[in-house]
Amino acid sequence: MILIGTSVHNFCDGVVIAASFLANTALGVSVTVAIVAHAVPQQVGDFAVLLHSGYSRPKAFVTNIAAALDTLQQLGKRIGTIEQTDSGAVINVTQSQLETRAGVLGKILGGYTLNVSGVSAAKATADARNLHIAGLSVSDTGKNIATNWTALRAIGANVAAITKTDGGAITLSADNYELGVHDNLVAKISGSPTFAVTNASVADAQSLAVDNAVTQIDVTDESSSIVGNIAALETLAGGTKLHGITNSTPTDSLSLAANQLTDAQAVLGLIKGGSYTLSVSGVDAADAKDLLASRVPPMPSAASFGVDGGEA
Repeated sequence: MILIGTSVHNFCDGVVIAASFLANTALGVSVTVAIVAHAVPQQVGDFAVLLHSGYSRPKAFVTNIAAALDTLQQLGKRIGTIEQTDSGAVINVTQSQLETRAGVLGKILGGYTLNVSGVSAAKATADARNLHIAGLSVSDTGKNIATNWTALRAIGANVAAITKTDGGAITLSADNYELGVHDNLVAKISGSPTFAVTNASVADAQSLAVDNAVTQIDVTDESSSIVGNIAALETLAGGTKLHGITNSTPTDSLSLAANQLTDAQAVLGLIKGGSYTLSVSGVDAADAKDLLASRVPPMPSAASFGVDGGEA
């Protein structure tokens, strides 16, 4: 609470200084002297309270600097330099302070090191190039996090944490999700984030199905892989995660035996746009005509049947 109170107090001080100089230079100087006179004992008091609260001397000092940035910014050219007595201690600032208080930070003798919070996913890359910044805490929507996923992965260890500001799952391709898990980016997202994974192979889908963070899976794979893993897909279709299947080779027939058709219907029904042709073997001659006529299970128009004793 003392830091919040100090920040608000310092912001008001800055507004008063700026307004007084706009009114009259002499008045501005007088107000500045008065504010500095009362600010010194206030900051000493804050420093003592922070020390009593368990802060180390370096942490208490840089915390006071961060809280006083607004006042220091308003003093402008009247501040020549700032000496950080605990050189090397990290100063915590927000993205807004980084952008609007650069002039003050530049006056710290010997350089400075920052941890920046409230960083949008789009600004993270630019911030990461800033040699003064040791760590970033990103705060953004799931859509923006997904859009900048590759960039956030590239930043690596400098991304300390990610906060998702909206509800719903983050939509990523299977490759991007798996790389994010490998690079520890997924683990940096606070709370219990969920993911909708697209462009997963059938093999990917089987491993993703047991990942509690993945709530939806869309498969994209070839006809041969769909048929070769039809039993695994039937199991997935019986759960809640498999959302849809895209057949990447729709002109290649899905070759199934007649006794597989009933169990395969849940899988075939998930193939988007009905983009497949079906070749069924082992159909009794007496059943072939009825099978096409009844359309139960539903048959694509390009279905063919290997009938015991001939082709239908």
